[in-house]
Amino acid sequence: MTYWATHRYGRPISVVIADDHAIVIEGLKSVLRNESDITVVGTALTITQLMACLRSNQCDVLICDYSFEEDAEPDGLNLFKRLKREFPDLAIIVLTAHQAIASFVYQVMDTGVFGFLRKSSEEISRLPHIIRTVRAGGQFKDLASAAVMLQNGNRKTPSLDVLSERELEVFRMLGRGMTVSEIAAHTNRSVKTVSTQKLKAMRKFGAVSDADLYRIYLENFS
Repeated sequence: MTYWATHRYGRPISVVIADDHAIVIEGLKSVLRNESDITVVGTALTITQLMACLRSNQCDVLICDYSFEEDAEPDGLNLFKRLKREFPDLAIIVLTAHQAIASFVYQVMDTGVFGFLRKSSEEISRLPHIIRTVRAGGQFKDLASAAVMLQNGNRKTPSLDVLSERELEVFRMLGRGMTVSEIAAHTNRSVKTVSTQKLKAMRKFGAVSDADLYRIYLENFS
């Protein structure tokens, strides 16, 4: 397989790894270290670093985290849509700590990415195979994600189980028309805390706007 991949493309597959945790990057690099047909040409801890890296390196496959928690630039679905606009030939593998719910996986894959891999999946060890698969134009979803998609193909109604108790509380109040400031006063939390819980709920649902969040609320509570 190694010989085939190198021979087919005439050079090793070039990979960029982006994650806001250095330990994750190092772990992925170690999985790929002995693959002669795969070369890590760059890494990034922030979205700004990622865009600069992609503009200055030839990259075939990007392994990218879904959430960059402290980054000011948009991540999640907005990031992947941006990447596909700017680098249409780039094969993207999304790496995420989020639970595998059908609607979320669908929304991620619908942005044009080729691979979906949870950080908790044992299939991380198969990363070289996954890279070769998406480089050749194929798609990959880890077993748990593929299974949940088969069990529940509903794209429209995300499961509320993905939210923590406090995130669900904030989500329901937002759906009833309360502002972040009003929720903070009502729950005796800081505005920053409520804003963070709102953002986490949006990321877990794959929502990119308040309108998306409200639509999801109506689908669950109307």
